Amino acid sequence: MNKHIKIALFFLGFIVIAGCGEGGPKTYNVSGTVFYKDQPVDGAMVVFSPSDGGLNAVGTTDAAGKFVLRAAQGSKSWQGTVPGNYEIGITKRINTAPVPAKEEMEAARAAGEDLARKYPVVYKDLIPVKYNNPSESGLTATVEAGKENTFEFNLTD
Repeated sequence: MNKHIKIALFFLGFIVIAGCGEGGPKTYNVSGTVFYKDQPVDGAMVVFSPSDGGLNAVGTTDAAGKFVLRAAQGSKSWQGTVPGNYEIGITKRINTAPVPAKEEMEAARAAGEDLARKYPVVYKDLIPVKYNNPSESGLTATVEAGKENTFEFNLTD
C-alpha cells in the first residue's frame, strides 16, 4: 500500500476514534401525557427509571399534562432516553409551609441560624403518593428504538 495512503488512513482512523466519545448514547424521543381523575396534571415530575440498565430520564408536565423526557448521566443530558424497560414515578408536590418575609430570612441568615431548621419545608402531595416511587408505582413503559414512544398515564386514587 502506498505510504501516503497509510498515513491518510491512520489520521482518518484517529479522527474517527477521537470523535466517538462526545456524542453520548443513542437516545430516542419519549413523550407522553399524565392525567389524574381524568384531568391533565400540570407541573408533575415524571421519572423513567431503567429496569434493566440504561439511563434515568426525567420530564415535567405542562398545563396540558404533556411531558418530554431528557436522559441524564452526571452533568450531561440528552433529549429522550435509551431503549429499554422502565418503571415510572410521577410526583406533584407543593410546599405548604408559611414563607417568611425576605427581611426575616436575611436577619436569620446574618445571625448564622440554620435556615432549614428554622423554616422547614412541608410538602403536600397533590397526586397519590403510591405513584412517587418508580419501583412501587406499578407504572411501566418500554422505550423502543425507531418507534414512536408516546405514553399516557391515567392516575387514580
